[in-house]
Amino acid sequence: MELVAASSCCSWLELLKTCVLSEEIAVALGASDALATCVLGASETSRLAVLGESTAEGGTGDVGGFDGLGLLAAFKVVEGAGRSGAGCNCKSTVAACEGAREPGESTRALKLPLSNQRCASNTTKVSSHRAVGQGRCGAFIIWGSALNQTPMKLATYKDGSRDGQLVVVSRDLSTAHYATGIAQTLQQVLDDWNFLSPQLQDLSHTLNQGKARHAFPFDPAMCMAPLPRAYQWLDGSVYLNHARLVRQARGAELPESYLKEPMMYQGGSDDLSGPQDPIVAVSEAHGIDFEAEIAVVTSDVPMGVDANQALDAVRLLMLVNDVSLRHLIPDELAKGFGFVQSKPATAFSPVAVTPDELGEAWTHGRLNLSLQTAWNERTVGLCDTGPEMQFHFGELIAHAAKTRRLRAGTILGSGTVSNQGSGQGAQMSWPKGYHCIAEKRAMDMIQDGQVHTDFMKFGDTVHIEMKGKDGQSIFGAIHQEVRQANAV
Repeated sequence: MELVAASSCCSWLELLKTCVLSEEIAVALGASDALATCVLGASETSRLAVLGESTAEGGTGDVGGFDGLGLLAAFKVVEGAGRSGAGCNCKSTVAACEGAREPGESTRALKLPLSNQRCASNTTKVSSHRAVGQGRCGAFIIWGSALNQTPMKLATYKDGSRDGQLVVVSRDLSTAHYATGIAQTLQQVLDDWNFLSPQLQDLSHTLNQGKARHAFPFDPAMCMAPLPRAYQWLDGSVYLNHARLVRQARGAELPESYLKEPMMYQGGSDDLSGPQDPIVAVSEAHGIDFEAEIAVVTSDVPMGVDANQALDAVRLLMLVNDVSLRHLIPDELAKGFGFVQSKPATAFSPVAVTPDELGEAWTHGRLNLSLQTAWNERTVGLCDTGPEMQFHFGELIAHAAKTRRLRAGTILGSGTVSNQGSGQGAQMSWPKGYHCIAEKRAMDMIQDGQVHTDFMKFGDTVHIEMKGKDGQSIFGAIHQEVRQANAV
């Protein structure tokens, strides 16, 4: 990441042409007699190194009167950088210049510590600030999506409270560190992401280097859901093979509308299960089923957001077990008012990860890896999560926000991950398996004309996990056992 500084003689249009905001931040110094840059909300361990030469007046460089070398600032860019609105009375961090410089004077490297003070403004527009230091500086900052570069893994440990305690987890899931002093809960971070996430990312970096002083072995059994209770949980159904299979088994066609617009329902979000919490059921007769899915957690989303813009709202990704009671679903849907009793508590992976942590596996709103599901320790599903996703997560978010805002901490699920089979009729096969029992029962009907597979019984287990190309678990595993309600 780079912080690119240009003189005030550059036009904003010219400056923007030279700067891809997804990769860089453009900073134009408003006065030629200073070198200070206003960088707000950055972590206290960050340093600003200003290199190169300034030809603030006259130059014949690539952009107006600014030479191509310019002031190249090698800077660790974090989303917390810059949260001030135009005209705000900002007392946040400024990088004070070492002294006034004349136009064209070569600069020497500066290493300036930045504090964690924050600006009271909550906008993300172009802003102007006067630096406090030995020189004077009017700095203009443009913030782009580059500010979302915060690779890290987060979890919530049980501490006897409803919302648990936030911990930062190492990339290999071996160690963790309490986020005490930064934030107590994940929802607190989501509410103030620009300010808190850079500090968490610094802790994550230190932890991954093995230098965190109070690190401890990470234990998934101690985890609640990353968000133990959320403002809302919305679940879609974007893998059309799932819907197609279920309908094909009963001789029905897939409606045309399924191809044009996502399906979605609103589930319970006040009591989300941890990765090793039991699946609690009253009766096996209810048809206990697992559903292995992916989910995203969003920032605030405005009503009517565009699908591509909506992708910028994705803060975290998780794995999901959307438990269903299949035999209760028909009667509930027949009433025309959606799921309630047929959808008990949903479980989530031990760890939530930022999109940046996923690297190239996260592309255009799709996670391109394989999801693994084991039922009673027997692998039953190993489906690809990217190619057959009819709608990407940006489209899901935009669909949910079509007529209302979404608040930070909203969780949206993909629906059961499913891949197409091959062959015709009784000769059909599904080499990548299934991620819910309802699909397996549909396969039974298509192949043999009758169902051979029963739903889960008390004592059954389900294991859901995703591994990277290096074979390492990314989110940790959901591992649940079915238990009878009065036995818990």
